[in-house]
Amino acid sequence: MVALHAATSGRPLNFSLATWNINSVRLRIETVARFLREQKPDVLCLQETKCPDGQFPSGEFHKLGYEHIALNGQKGYHGVAIVSRHLRKGRFPPYLGDLGRRRGGARHS
Repeated sequence: MVALHAATSGRPLNFSLATWNINSVRLRIETVARFLREQKPDVLCLQETKCPDGQFPSGEFHKLGYEHIALNGQKGYHGVAIVSRHLRKGRFPPYLGDLGRRRGGARHS
């Protein structure tokens, strides 16, 4: 469990966060789905998705209740994604070029 505090109110923001070097999200979507059903993290950060944004299995994540998805993928190499049940905005810095496919960030709003 990760505990953060809201900048404006100082109230605790408790949520669960999981990270995974997935090494191809499309090849492991069934394993990811099982993990999400069993562990139910609020936020899942994926590295090495190896998947262009247009081929990311968003529908599978939506079915599992992860409606908020931020992507920065590419075929064959790198790629990152953040999927969340509560996250509203995702941002990947466009100025990083290919390096940006290895980094991501998001904020709750």
